[in-house]
Amino acid sequence: RPAVDAWQQAVETRLLPRLKPDFPLVAAICGGGSSGKSTLFNALVGRSLSPTGGRAGINRRPLIAINARYEKQPEVADALCDPFGCTPKLLETMEELASPGDPLLCYQESLPPGLALLDTPDFDTGAGGSYQNREMAERSLSAADVLIYIFTNANYNNRDNTDFIARMLTTVGTRNSFLVYRVYPSFSDDEVLDHAGTVARNLYCQGAERHVLGVYRAGEDNRVAAGERSVGVVPTGDGQVGLMDALSRMDPRQVKGELHRSIFADVIHQGRGFVEAVRQANEHLAAYLEGLRTIQRSSVQEALSHLPMDA
Repeated sequence: RPAVDAWQQAVETRLLPRLKPDFPLVAAICGGGSSGKSTLFNALVGRSLSPTGGRAGINRRPLIAINARYEKQPEVADALCDPFGCTPKLLETMEELASPGDPLLCYQESLPPGLALLDTPDFDTGAGGSYQNREMAERSLSAADVLIYIFTNANYNNRDNTDFIARMLTTVGTRNSFLVYRVYPSFSDDEVLDHAGTVARNLYCQGAERHVLGVYRAGEDNRVAAGERSVGVVPTGDGQVGLMDALSRMDPRQVKGELHRSIFADVIHQGRGFVEAVRQANEHLAAYLEGLRTIQRSSVQEALSHLPMDA
């Protein structure tokens, strides 16, 4: 039943609402505690909207930023909030993000049309296998078309983190991602690419080269962590453009078309698996019932042989 419920949720929240041709591309920034998600979000939006700091788990709810032109298309905001089961609510103060709750929305002229940027809560804040933001993080990442995964030298090979992200990326449909490595300037580009390659293989196994759209490095700086300056995101590798340029150049229809085909293929494959599982269960149940009837007949016959004739 849990597998069927997850399948149904994927159909209803990830496939059907996003077939609209003018729906923006949803890019979710994700990562572990204190990885720099909100700092990166603010840098891409061009404005300090999400609180930052050295303490993990500051932000407890998602923040969605979209171009101001969508203010005249309220159905877009409705569809963005649909996976969370809520109605759109505008961000009023930064402090609202520190309390658990439904996602908040803001309109920004600086964002390119056709792009929705999503800042997600930490998915690994907690202890003893209890994660305080995990459910909301799962909803956020399930609602995205492409992921921006930011990680540090401390957790780039943390399999618990990458296994969680891999499940979000590949369970129903396979989504592409950008990798952002927050690292000290002393690290060479070769070291950055080597560590990013480890992350990519942990996420996609053999499909890493096809699904990782770019690798970027973000400077490790105490002033950035304190919110005193914006983070710089630099591409690694020849011919690679900046992260925001790469997001702006993505064709939402093409990305969504590929993603929908991938989701649809997985939905059909998993649906057929459920049907086959039910068929086998029916066969097992029929065999069990026939065996039960056989035992009953044998027991009745044996019992009759011991009954007195006058009874």
